[in-house]
Amino acid sequence: MHAVTLRAPIPHTTHVLQASSTYTYILACPETGDAVIVDPVLEHAKRDATLINELGLHLRYALNTHVHADHITGTTALRKLLASSGGAPVQSVLAAASKGKADVLVAEGDSIKFGTRSLRVIKTSGHTNGCISFVLDDSSMAFTGDALFVRGCGRTDFQEGSAADLYDNIVSKVFTLPEECLLYPGHDYTGRTVTTVAEEKRCVAAMLLRCWAIVRLLGRRLAQRPAAARLPFPRLYHYMLHPPALQPSLRHCCRFNPRLSKGRDAFIKIMAELGLAPPKMLDIALPANLVDGEGAVPAAAAAPAVVAAAACTVAAPAAGVGAARAS
Repeated sequence: MHAVTLRAPIPHTTHVLQASSTYTYILACPETGDAVIVDPVLEHAKRDATLINELGLHLRYALNTHVHADHITGTTALRKLLASSGGAPVQSVLAAASKGKADVLVAEGDSIKFGTRSLRVIKTSGHTNGCISFVLDDSSMAFTGDALFVRGCGRTDFQEGSAADLYDNIVSKVFTLPEECLLYPGHDYTGRTVTTVAEEKRCVAAMLLRCWAIVRLLGRRLAQRPAAARLPFPRLYHYMLHPPALQPSLRHCCRFNPRLSKGRDAFIKIMAELGLAPPKMLDIALPANLVDGEGAVPAAAAAPAVVAAAACTVAAPAAGVGAARAS
């Protein structure tokens, strides 16, 4: 979705690359025009470069959330295209844990600056061992790649994936962001483009509420025992009978994400039993992406399907540039 938030409404159109339903995002600083692009696709590098030039943006970084297995990254192609048009050199970014090639290798806690804005890197491995997500400096939005989708998540059965790691990282790092934080996924196969932390984590919160109910019941039963028969953990009894004050808010929870709503052990079992076929482009995309897409040749891409067209109204220019485009 071409949805670049500047100082005035910008027309945007949503396109979907039928081969992988991959989403690409552009963000730009409203003060300087410095920009980043997240998960560019080789077949759409010319389109992206054209858009960046049309908007007068200065692309500083091309970010990959991981080493993709279903498409070839457009980072090297964009660097060449924008260099030929007189732009500043574009640097590719990848997690150091991916063991792939990039101009900038990052780890959790690093910051990618563009103009007066920045993206914070968080480790969200599990789909692959090198998955990272990018959180905008004001935590108003995050780009989760293949770690977390709308009502789903990425597979964990190849590229050193781990269902346990994925669950732990999503719950401890993504679901701890503000509930109103917008989450932009790396893919969606039904046309959905964005979700929120509140929508995706409420399923896990419902599970926690059930756990607290069990703990409180156990605490009441232990409290009824004679003092001599109790274990010497008075603070434990206190929390069993009086959970933290934030817990009542969990009573308003719903279950939206069918995989993450079952708890950690059940999630691991679900992921182990998916039985998915390998990505069609695995043998081509993986080696190409390990070398930053160098030497890769674009496949003959079918015309993108137009899903929607509208005008992007700027609600708060100071919030930076929220850009989403399905590639």
